[in-house]
Formats: sequence, structure tokens, C-alpha cells
Amino acid sequence: MAMKVLDLHQKGQTQGFFAECDALRRIQHRKLVKVVTVCDSLDYNGNEFKAIVLEFISNGSLDTWLKTGNKVGTLSLIQRLNIILDVAQALEYLHNHIEPPIVHCDIKPSNILLDEDMVAHVSDFGLAKVMSVDASRQSLGESISNGVRGSIGYLAPEYGMGAEISARGDVYSYGVLVLQMLTGKEPTDAIFDGTTSLPKYVEMTYPDKLSPIVDAAIIANSGGGQETINMFIVPVAKIGLACCRDNASQRMNFGEIVKELVPLNKLCQDYFLTQGASSGNTSGIGITL
Repeated sequence: MAMKVLDLHQKGQTQGFFAECDALRRIQHRKLVKVVTVCDSLDYNGNEFKAIVLEFISNGSLDTWLKTGNKVGTLSLIQRLNIILDVAQALEYLHNHIEPPIVHCDIKPSNILLDEDMVAHVSDFGLAKVMSVDASRQSLGESISNGVRGSIGYLAPEYGMGAEISARGDVYSYGVLVLQMLTGKEPTDAIFDGTTSLPKYVEMTYPDKLSPIVDAAIIANSGGGQETINMFIVPVAKIGLACCRDNASQRMNFGEIVKELVPLNKLCQDYFLTQGASSGNTSGIGITL
């Protein structure tokens, strides 16, 4: 088990605690972190104590795995595509398969945990919001102008202008996550100096000049060179860019994203199994340590 203890001296933590409890109480999905129990009491000094006890996810956060020079290993292309699909399926569930729907509001690598089978689990619902149930299932009906929700670099641009919280905000954050997994660049990297961004950086090279900006670890681990880029990186980059459109109404939704990713992931699995069988090399499938 893992325990998330709240710092109640930090502004908004109590509100976040209740938001997270409300969200987690209603969700049941294998790609969302499960809650074991909730603690709401006093500590030995008589101070208020709040904590959420969660299932233990053994391989830590995606953020750790993506950092250059980490000690845990390098993700193969197949693992990256599986994680991208796992997160999309979790968010598609939150947006479309519970009533009322939930907007996560803080999708980023540190909130994606990997289990012993490298299956991704979305965690940390401290900023989550319950959507108003309307015909579009898209708008929460709550302005974000009272305080920006989310993390710098992953936050949808419309939120900076006081737009309502919506499912499309999660889509934008997810798109940034996808592009980060393909390039190895964080959206807060020093090369993004305010005149450009990670989505713009990828867009400038898409689709014919992606090769120089693809994370070198993908090619080193998976092999295949330009063929791998054309078959798998280009279509996934297309999805990432479609999620990051400035006009929120033009972004993909998670139903569409999952529909495109499922056959692509199957093709990737089959491709590397065939390549591995013919060469005796299965490095594209596992983890390089």
C-alpha cells in the first residue's frame, strides 16, 4: 500500500482531499489507482490529519522513467504506446462511462504510475472536478478564473484566459504527455522560451522531419530506424498534435483516440514480434536496463 498524506497548511489541500475522495469513491477501472481506505482524524498532537491509502504501484511514476539517466531503465516503443493507450482508456472512462463525468485536471507524467507489468494507472485526483451533465458532456460550467488548475506546460491554453473547466482540457494535457513520450522533451524544457512550445516544436517537423527530434532512446531500444518512425511515431504524433489544437472544439475526444490507438498498438506488437523472431532480438519489446 501507499499513503498520500495531505499538508493541511498548504492552501486548497482540504478542498483537494474532499475532491479526490469524491472522485475515487465512484470510479472502478483497472487503469485508475485504487483507494484502499481514507483517514480523517487527529494526530498525536491533536492536529487535523487527512490521508488517502492507495494500492501500491511497484514501478513508480512515468516521470521517473522518462528522465534521462534514470536508474530504472528505458521504455521501449511498445511500452510507450501501451502507456499512451492505457492513459487514454482511463480518461475515456472518466469522461464517458460514469455519471456525472469527471475531469482529472492534472494529467502529467508524475501522475501516471506503472505497475509490475508496466501497465499505466492514472493517479492523483486532488484537482479533479465533476462535470455538469449536459447534452455535450464537455463543459463543467465552472470558470477556472479563480485559480489556474493543473501544471505548467500541460495546462490547456484556454484555461489561462478564464475558460470553463472541460474534458477538452484533459485532452490537451494528454496530448502534451504523448508528445513528451515521443520526443523525450519536457514542456518546460529551456528550449521552449515562450516563443514556442512542445506542440509547436513537434508541429514544425511533422510529418517528414520528425526523425531528429524523436527520443534517441526509442530508436536505440526498438531499432527499425525510419521505418519505425513512419509506421508508429508519425501516427501517434498526429494524435498528440490533434489533442493540442489551440481551438478546444477541434481537439480529438478520448473515444476517437482509443479507437485509433488500439489497432496501431496491435500492429506495433505484431511488427516487433515478427522482427524479433526473424533476428533473435526482442529488445523492442522489453526494458533496457
